[in-house]
Amino acid sequence: MQWDSTLECGVELVDNEHRELFRIVESLSKNEKEGVEAALSKETLDFLGEYVATHFKHEEALMQECAYPYASEHQQLHAKFVQTFLNLKEKYEKNGESKKMTKEIYHSTMSWLINHIQVIDMRFTQYYRNRNEM
Repeated sequence: MQWDSTLECGVELVDNEHRELFRIVESLSKNEKEGVEAALSKETLDFLGEYVATHFKHEEALMQECAYPYASEHQQLHAKFVQTFLNLKEKYEKNGESKKMTKEIYHSTMSWLINHIQVIDMRFTQYYRNRNEM
């Protein structure tokens, strides 16, 4: 899946970070297809985990800034994803690198990311933009 304009939320920070998340997740797919060594895939997973946490903190700060009424629910979705990601990463580390595991992480992460952006983040960023136009 490639980034496209249908995923743009209209908040520069959020869009830039979403693009970077896509790039990182896509690199997992590229690693798997090119048979890149396990150390690089683990490095990518570590970086993805760190970047996700940073991105969520930025989004949550914007929610606080505009008193977003659904911030708690949104944060719970972030926390649930982090736990799912950590479980997948733990499974990867326990079972070792494999094309199957890399694909599972890629598809799970990418499908969550697309759905979250298109539904949850769009709702939030519309609210954020409307509050900032006042």
